[in-house]
Amino acid sequence: MTNSMCLRSADSRTEASGPLRNARRLWQCRGLAVVLVLATIAVPTNSAGSATSSAATLTVADATATAPSITTQPADQVATVGQAATFTVVAAGTAPLSYQWQKNGTAINGATSSTYATPATTTSDSGALFAVVVSSSAGSTTSNGATLNIVLAVIDGINLPASHPRLFWNAGKLALAQQWWTGHSYTPNYANPDPFDPYDTLFACELANNQTWCNAQINWAVNLSASNCYQSSGCDSMRAYGEAVMLTYDWLYAQMTAAQRTTIINNWSTWQNYPDTNDSWGNTGMPSSVDFAAGLRTDFSLGVATFGDNPAAPSFIDYALKNRWAAVLNFASPTGVAPLGAKATECPPRKAHNTGSISSTTMQFPWQLPHF
Repeated sequence: MTNSMCLRSADSRTEASGPLRNARRLWQCRGLAVVLVLATIAVPTNSAGSATSSAATLTVADATATAPSITTQPADQVATVGQAATFTVVAAGTAPLSYQWQKNGTAINGATSSTYATPATTTSDSGALFAVVVSSSAGSTTSNGATLNIVLAVIDGINLPASHPRLFWNAGKLALAQQWWTGHSYTPNYANPDPFDPYDTLFACELANNQTWCNAQINWAVNLSASNCYQSSGCDSMRAYGEAVMLTYDWLYAQMTAAQRTTIINNWSTWQNYPDTNDSWGNTGMPSSVDFAAGLRTDFSLGVATFGDNPAAPSFIDYALKNRWAAVLNFASPTGVAPLGAKATECPPRKAHNTGSISSTTMQFPWQLPHF
């Protein structure tokens, strides 16, 4: 019989404090995957009596059993704050299989099936890794980790991450930028005297984590004022610097105080709302102007960067995508110039520093949200 096992013990004798007697005659022969043999042995000690040992269990595993293997790994999940996320694994191997899910390496109580649904998520869950250990009598294996990404909301089809930065950076881009920085580092003019300098300083701060540069950038963003011109056409401090302020808010969010963030939100929500709702100059009627391009970028980046802190943030995203961007798509130039041909950053075409020149187009539309 291929799968049968025969175990036999007859008149067993063992030397241990003297001869053992009265060994129980045991035999077991069954075609089972696992055979358990229980033996009880009376051990004489002296003329006053005897002592009986505990039962011993012999477990013999089936040589044909296969260890678990993962055939479908758990996949990364995206969930909105307050919603649950569900992770699933598919495994093969000799049944029965058991499952134990882990969060960041710690076993989750009660998570013992092939599918695991989280409790209602919070922002603190963003980035957590979920894996599962699959076990059987033949062994165990651990799945790959799956990442849980938490978004605050879905606005106009865009998943807005709960964490910062939200604009431009993701792990892959940051790694490439840091690699570039290793051989091309520079010292920015962190007083930001020229329109491109804030981008220079912010980029250097992000990669070098130089606190002097970062503090200077934050102070510049908080103290920049458009109070004297936001109600007039072509406010240079808005069209030239608005996007840089929003990127500063987003990239340096954790380094700013709540009061600093509130100042930016209050100022720019007031300043940016005025041209959106009251000023035709540079608005949807003229999508080939630098004022229009700057307004589009600032509307969008203001909404994304301050979402969750700023009640007006969704309206700025909506206006950027449903009004300003729609104007680009529907623009017909009477001169035959392509709709995007005249877009500009309202910055010098090239900005030179001690390592060479950087084209302004590298920062023209840093809108990309991190891909999950």
